[in-house]
Amino acid sequence: MTISNVESPCIGVCQLDEDNLCVGCLRTLSEISLWSRLSRLQKAAIMLEIKNREEKLNQVGNG
Repeated sequence: MTISNVESPCIGVCQLDEDNLCVGCLRTLSEISLWSRLSRLQKAAIMLEIKNREEKLNQVGNG
């Protein structure tokens, strides 16, 4: 991923979990709905947040 090209993390598994995160891409409903209107920098920030969410979920799952 580069700042000049931030593609949607959507993998077509669109279902919200109990924390209101998509189980496919780990975005919030707000992040999903705003995605097409966000700047590249905002998209990159969300991608970093998704990575943090993944790491947190992995720690919970392994602990």
